[in-house]
Amino acid sequence: RKMDHVEAIIFDLDNTLVDTQGADVKAYEKVILILISERPGRDPEPVVSHFRRALALMPSDPNASFPSTDAWRRELWARALLADLPSDPVAAAALAPACFALWNTTRLQNMRLSEAAHAMLLRLRASGRYRLALLTNGDGATQRAKVEACGCAELVDVVVFAGELPEEKPAPSAFHACCGLLGASPCRCVMVGDSLECDVRGAQAAGFAAAVWVRGSVARETIVDRFPVRSVVELEDVLRELE
Repeated sequence: RKMDHVEAIIFDLDNTLVDTQGADVKAYEKVILILISERPGRDPEPVVSHFRRALALMPSDPNASFPSTDAWRRELWARALLADLPSDPVAAAALAPACFALWNTTRLQNMRLSEAAHAMLLRLRASGRYRLALLTNGDGATQRAKVEACGCAELVDVVVFAGELPEEKPAPSAFHACCGLLGASPCRCVMVGDSLECDVRGAQAAGFAAAVWVRGSVARETIVDRFPVRSVVELEDVLRELE
């Protein structure tokens, strides 16, 4: 449907502008190699699976007893190693820092904007029609490292780390904080993200003009004011349709 002129476009980061899942795959592949090398004869898969489950449940320290998110995630590797070989806690503790460092470094090395996404952001900026923002959930330090790695901060006007706000997406307040920094009304903003719950429904609740769902290969669902695309670089087609 046609609508008032869109003033601002707000992007999610993970699995929207950057392929975080792809970076994760490469990072776990590297850790598997170090586990095979350091623990010959033992299957590395249970260690990686344990860590992945723990990270999904508790990406940050729930009790704030560790000095940083990195320290917490190093601890998760130690726990995963210990769960796999409880008879040797010394070896688990010794190997955890290397697993963490390799996983984290490889992940960040692969947090890159695709050439197509980079070119799209440059075109949107050059058009002079839109103010651009990045709005990402998660621990501030972790997300800052990703933003630095992919170099997207200089391509947008505002970067908002929702983990440092009173509420993260999908809370409307997170979207409204971003709109405030952009100087744009929510009804003239478009949200672009991969999460149906956080990005799409959150933007709708915040009164955004539209939400573009970067659905990857997920099947379509019919939702009002939601435009499904397979990749973020299809955004310009949606903007033409909106306007």
